[in-house]
Amino acid sequence: MNNIFRGDYASEIYPILKQEQYGGVEAGEYVTEMLNRLGITEGRILDVCCGEFTDGLYLIQRGYKVDGLDGSEEFLTIARKKAPLSAFICSNVEDDWSREPGYYNLAYMMASWFLLDNPSGLVKNLSNAIMSGGYFIFDFSNKDAFTEGVIEKDEEFSTFQRKVKVDIKDNIRTAEYVYYVDDDPEHNIYVKHVTKLYSLWDVAEMLSPNFIIGDAFSGLSFDPANWTNDKFITIVANRN
Repeated sequence: MNNIFRGDYASEIYPILKQEQYGGVEAGEYVTEMLNRLGITEGRILDVCCGEFTDGLYLIQRGYKVDGLDGSEEFLTIARKKAPLSAFICSNVEDDWSREPGYYNLAYMMASWFLLDNPSGLVKNLSNAIMSGGYFIFDFSNKDAFTEGVIEKDEEFSTFQRKVKVDIKDNIRTAEYVYYVDDDPEHNIYVKHVTKLYSLWDVAEMLSPNFIIGDAFSGLSFDPANWTNDKFITIVANRN
């Protein structure tokens, strides 16, 4: 799994980037809207790549029972303080992690698919952990919406600026970012991640045979016309 996170990036920058991706709402609010659409009001939920558990805590405060899974013990130490009644699993999400079959009604993983080296390993684990009739909600970068080449640009957010260089070749996206949080160069944060791009059809094949795609969303609107041209697609996969 791509290990791009350090504490200040995870706590100060990444939440703002996630909010930007979900149209200005918190990722937890975005997931809650999905749960409302699915009519899920109870049961056990797993937050995959939970980090400091910000999204999971949002759901807990709205009455859901949520556990967390993450590969960073540093993040989970913070998460346990936020939600002492939740269970947390420290493991690379693509490796085998122990959980009795069918324990969860639903799992979600937001803005983290790009970190995975072996998504099929995660799908295998969730096939065991999610009960029949349950759901896996996640989003991914849609390769059909990207073109090969190099893009460089400067972007400005509410509390920081960043310089971006993205190189896409043979469905591999190499992204380099420099984050400027103040005027001190020593405080700059450099992040690089390399990820494989997938199409909706690639993802459907990876989920098969244990999951089928129930819905795909561009933002919060269900619009099949956007499946091939929107860069970020949210999938609701049904466990057979």
